[in-house]
Amino acid sequence: PKSNSFINGILDKILNDLKRTNSIKKIGRGLIEE
Repeated sequence: PKSNSFINGILDKILNDLKRTNSIKKIGRGLIEE
């Protein structure tokens, strides 16, 4: 169980990072398009 929660924590961090980069890319695209 401990290793499972550890892996889940890593996945959460990766997902959060991806969401941040995606939102940043979207904002960048919006600025470029404008």
